[in-house]
Amino acid sequence: MQKVLKREDAAFAREALGDEVYNYLCSEECETFESHVAMNVIAFDWYDTDAPCTPQAKMTLCVDKCNLIVFCEDERSYKAASACLVGAQSTERALYGFFSRLLKADMAYLENVECRINATEERLMKYSDSDCLMEILDFRYELFDLKRYYQQLLSIFENCEENDNELFTENGVRYFSVLVNRASRLLDRTVSLRDYVSQAREAYQAQIDIEQNKLMRVFTVITAVFLPLTLLVGWYGMNFSHMPELDSPFAYPAFAAICGIIVIVLIIIFKRRKWF
Repeated sequence: MQKVLKREDAAFAREALGDEVYNYLCSEECETFESHVAMNVIAFDWYDTDAPCTPQAKMTLCVDKCNLIVFCEDERSYKAASACLVGAQSTERALYGFFSRLLKADMAYLENVECRINATEERLMKYSDSDCLMEILDFRYELFDLKRYYQQLLSIFENCEENDNELFTENGVRYFSVLVNRASRLLDRTVSLRDYVSQAREAYQAQIDIEQNKLMRVFTVITAVFLPLTLLVGWYGMNFSHMPELDSPFAYPAFAAICGIIVIVLIIIFKRRKWF
C-alpha cells in the first residue's frame, strides 16, 4: 500500500502499521529516524519553498517492504505529499521518488534566494536603507530554517543508506546514496548563502563605521582649527589690570590677522595630510 493520510486518519492504516508502530505514531514523539524490526519511521518538518513564510508542517513516513504511508499535519502538506507520491514498482522506489520530487525545485529556490540577497545588498550599499537591513536579518532566519530542514533530510537519507534492518535492497541503498549527495549539495549551498548574508551585513556595518569615522574626522578638524582661537580669546578675555599691547591702535587688527593666519595654516596642514 502506498498512501497519503492526514494524521487524524492514522487509524485507517493501523492494520498495516501494527500496534507497536501505531502506538508510537500516536504518541507524537517521533524522532527524525526510527528503525524498527520490519519498518522504518521517518519524521521531518517540511519546508514549503512555495510559501517560505508559513509555519513548517511535520510529515511522518512509515515504510516497510510492502507499504509506504505518509501522514501529514495539515492540508498544505497533505497536498504536497500527494503530489510527490505516485505509483511505482516497489516501495523503496516510491520512497526515492517521493523525496526526489519533494526536493526537485529546491536548488532553483536557493538560486532565487541568492538573487534576492544580491538585490538587497546592492540597495543596502547604495542607499543604506534600514528596511534592507531588516531584509538581511530575514534572510538569516530563512536560511537557518532551510539549514535545519536539509540537516534533517541528510540524517534520514544516511540512516536509510545504512539499512540496519535490511529493509531495502542493494538498489534501494544506491537510491539513498543519490539522495545523500543531493541533500549534501543543498545543505552546502544553504550554508554558503548564510555566510554570504553574514558578509553582506558585515560590509554594511563597515560602511557605516567608515561614514561615522569621516564625520568624526570633520568634527576633529573643526575643533583643532578653533582651539588656538579659543585659547587666544580666553587669554585676552582675562581681567588683567593692564596689557601693554591693548594700548596700541593696531592691537585689534593684529589680533584678527593672527587668528586668520592660524586658521589658514591649520587648513593647509590638514589638506596636505588629507584629513578632509
